[in-house]
Amino acid sequence: RLSHEPNSLHFSTFGWFVGRCRRLLQQAANGVNPGEVLTITFNLIAGKTFTNAVNSLNAALTTPNNSNSGLRIGIHVQGFAGGGSESFINGDKIVEPGPGPGAVPEPASLALLALGSVGLGGFGLRRRKSLNRSTAA
Repeated sequence: RLSHEPNSLHFSTFGWFVGRCRRLLQQAANGVNPGEVLTITFNLIAGKTFTNAVNSLNAALTTPNNSNSGLRIGIHVQGFAGGGSESFINGDKIVEPGPGPGAVPEPASLALLALGSVGLGGFGLRRRKSLNRSTAA
């Protein structure tokens, strides 16, 4: 159910509660703009509790990308740098493709690293012995 009041939108959902959104500033009506505050108020329907509403919101989070489960609230936010906008919906899980797992060093590289470490250690030990001999003499 939608009803019209200046800067407000009333709606009812599937029997859990009646909600109301109110825009505090008068700007473009197709999203939330910088400096605006969006208030969403829920009035529970008889027989329903706050726990019912929370459980419904949580159901949207536990079954992401399934529009048939839980309560979803979507907000269109606009006025980003460059005039961009974004939409946010609780429970939608968007996974961006990222870099794959890092390269695993091959055994030959590890062997060269180990030999280099042993060589540097041996060089340092030899140098220390020669310094001790010259100091003792």
